[in-house]
Amino acid sequence: MSKDTGGPAFPHDNFELGNAHLIASHGITLRDWFATFAPQPRPYLIDMHQRSDQLKNPHNDSHKPRLRSRNEIVSMLRYEYADAMIAERNKP
Repeated sequence: MSKDTGGPAFPHDNFELGNAHLIASHGITLRDWFATFAPQPRPYLIDMHQRSDQLKNPHNDSHKPRLRSRNEIVSMLRYEYADAMIAERNKP
């Protein structure tokens, strides 16, 4: 994937917890974090994407792009929001 992920959301170096020594973890990406807290897309926007899919493939033919579920559309819209947040964050 060529998208800027924003790097790790909660990076940390090695640390000790009692007798256990934990290796560095990069956690989730900032893009994932922003997508998690993106606002719920408006129902009309989800419906618009579903209608668009339906127009591109009215009979759900396998050789055409498949119809996406509401959850897939919501996920796509939340990641669009996250990408916009990262782009704004990276402006000088």
